[in-house]
Amino acid sequence: MQKSRTKLRRPVWHKRFRDKINPAVAQFTDSTRDDESLIQYEIRCSIAHTGMLKKQGIINNQEFNKIKNGLNKILNDYKKGKFKLSPELEDVHMNVEFQLKKEIGETAERLHTARSRNDLIATELRLYCRDAIKEILEGIVDLQKAILEQAERYKYAIIPGYTHLQQAQPILASFYSSSFFYKFQRDFEQLIELRKKINVSPLGSCAFAGTGIGIDREFLARQLGFEKPCGNALDGVSDRDFLIDFLYYLTRIMLHISTLAEDLIIFSTNEFGFVELDDSITTGSSIMPHKRNPDVCELLRAKCARAIGRFVSGLTILKGLPSSYNRDLQEIKPILFNQVKETYDCQKMAEILVKNCKFKTPDDDWVKRPNFMCTVDLIDFFVKKGRRFREIYGIIGECIRDSKGNIERFIQIVSKKTKTEDDLIEKILTPAFSVKNK
Repeated sequence: MQKSRTKLRRPVWHKRFRDKINPAVAQFTDSTRDDESLIQYEIRCSIAHTGMLKKQGIINNQEFNKIKNGLNKILNDYKKGKFKLSPELEDVHMNVEFQLKKEIGETAERLHTARSRNDLIATELRLYCRDAIKEILEGIVDLQKAILEQAERYKYAIIPGYTHLQQAQPILASFYSSSFFYKFQRDFEQLIELRKKINVSPLGSCAFAGTGIGIDREFLARQLGFEKPCGNALDGVSDRDFLIDFLYYLTRIMLHISTLAEDLIIFSTNEFGFVELDDSITTGSSIMPHKRNPDVCELLRAKCARAIGRFVSGLTILKGLPSSYNRDLQEIKPILFNQVKETYDCQKMAEILVKNCKFKTPDDDWVKRPNFMCTVDLIDFFVKKGRRFREIYGIIGECIRDSKGNIERFIQIVSKKTKTEDDLIEKILTPAFSVKNK
């Protein structure tokens, strides 16, 4: 790798040390690659903090206006692509402070009064998660809409239902589809609750022990839309429980998407054959022209594995950390940002997948023909007639065994053992009756 010839700027803390930092160490500890996502939150926190300093009489109105205008200019420059984070300045916090000093001069040196990078990053991550949850919630709603539209399209289509990947009982395709609506609804509701728990402000905790300067943490919290300030500064700068919770719920969304993808892979095979994936979401083989590969589904499964890995990485980083802020926490940022982006992308892909798959029955008459999948309905029939469940369950089990897989023979044996008409047994054993019966 080519070494940069740019002269390294000395960090703000350089006067504490006699020797310059090793360039390799500076590069190793740099977090600017991950901090691009936090620039807008850095500016928001800084403007709120500046307003609080003015309110408390720590800076005057002129200084407040200079700092606020300078910060807004940096934000506008960032949106226009004119402001980029420099690795030489360690992180987003020092980059913004350095740029502010270039814009407004020495007045910028008042900005960091009564705050630390420790409480800043803890606050900014909460702001980021708060906004990211909103985006993920919108993705869930879009996916749920697609699921409900599919359920409406196939409201009356009957398909085999499975347990242990064995045909179990006939169900409606709409019943199957809507089951995923409820999976994602649980994710939606948990994220709503998590957003409330995230809405606590660590700003004003400073490094970890608070500050002797007369600040107003309640004002700061209100300015940033938080419900309240955190209860303990030491906990406030180090708490990443909310982040781990968010990673978990994102992983759970990916698990649900993976289950959907796995089902569609299986159901679209020739062996199962009651789901057809549109050409627009499948790929072909380089040597087998007859193939239609469910690559989208397969990649969704794999991306779920990556999500699980990131979640475990986040937990492992926090494992065994001593109290207060530790630099290890820097490594959670890319995990979070990547998890959010990939989950949202996979939500969109799952939405496309649902919109472009079709259900089809094994054949036109299968719902009218007797099927071993409906033996539970036969048991239910006899139970409603007064037979003991375990008794009739045993009788039907014996009849299945003795029929050796022949449905006509099964009907005859049941008829003989239960003294029930063949035609009635045959009707009860049809998928159409089974679904209507429920």
